[in-house]
Amino acid sequence: MQPKCSVSPEINLPARISPSALRVPPCSAGPSSAYSLIELLVVVAIIGFLSVLATAGLNSVSRSTKLANAAQRLGDQIALARQTAIARNLPVEVRLYKLPEFDVTTGGASLWRGVQIFIMDGTIAVPASRLVLFPPRVIISENAAVSPLIQNSSTGLGAEITPASNVGAFSTDNVRYKSFTIRPNGTLAASNSIPDANWFLTLHQENDPKPDGLKPANFVTVQINPVTSKVTILRP
Repeated sequence: MQPKCSVSPEINLPARISPSALRVPPCSAGPSSAYSLIELLVVVAIIGFLSVLATAGLNSVSRSTKLANAAQRLGDQIALARQTAIARNLPVEVRLYKLPEFDVTTGGASLWRGVQIFIMDGTIAVPASRLVLFPPRVIISENAAVSPLIQNSSTGLGAEITPASNVGAFSTDNVRYKSFTIRPNGTLAASNSIPDANWFLTLHQENDPKPDGLKPANFVTVQINPVTSKVTILRP
C-alpha cells in the first residue's frame, strides 16, 4: 500500500523567510513487498520436500491397510468355515489357492493369493463361499520358516492339487490348491499330521525386500488354533 501524503495547511510566511526554505519534500514510495527469486525457489523446494514425505507416508499406510485387509479376508473365511461346519454338522474344507500373477487369469499358478471354503457332503465338495482374492500384490509366503502350513512335507499341507472344475475366472490349468478341514466339533484335520505349532501362515507384499531373508519388515501372520479352529492375527 502506498503511504498517504499529508497536505500541509497554508502558511502565511513572514516576508523575510523564503517559501523554498519550508518546501515539503515529495512523498517517496515505501519499501517493496515483492518476493525475490531466491525466496520463491526456497518455498518451492520446501513444498516439494513435504510432498515427498507425505507420499511416502501415504504409501506406507496403504500397504499396511492391504496387508490387514488380506489377513482379515483369510480369517473371515476360516471363521465362516467353522460356523458352517458346526451349523451343518458336516466337515468344511478350506482351500488355499495358488493362482497366476496379478491382473491376469492365465499362465502358471505361481502365487498363493486366494481362499474358498467347501462343505464336504460325503465325497461331494459343495462351494460354501465364492473365491476370495487378496488385495493386489499381497501373497502368502512360501518360506517354510514363516508359513509352515503351506509346505509340501509331512509338517505342512502336502502336495498341490488340481481342482476338478474352474475356480472363478481361472481354469483348472491355471490353479492349484492345498486344503485343510474343519470338523463339526471345531477341530482341524489335514491329510498330514501337522504339529500344532505349524498352523500359521505369513502374508506380505509380493516384491518387498526381506532383510533377514525370511520376511519383509511389514507382514501379517495368521495363526489357526488346531483345537478350536479360531484365528489370531499377529502384526510385528
